[in-house]
Amino acid sequence: MKTSVDAIKDEDFNVQFLKTGSGEINDFIEVFTKMFEKLRQERVTSQEQPYFFRICYKCFDHRYDSIGL
Repeated sequence: MKTSVDAIKDEDFNVQFLKTGSGEINDFIEVFTKMFEKLRQERVTSQEQPYFFRICYKCFDHRYDSIGL
């Protein structure tokens, strides 16, 4: 448990808890896992967007250079 808490503090959203025998705890773990999956996906998207825009900019900029604008 401590290792998982430390990973969360370090913003490591790859943490997953194992289900237990308790229904309430399992419900919490399921919600927690979905929340972290969404955070992980948002982080990936936010990291990929600047790269994509740089590529688009370079392509667009190159087109203007090739026609002399």
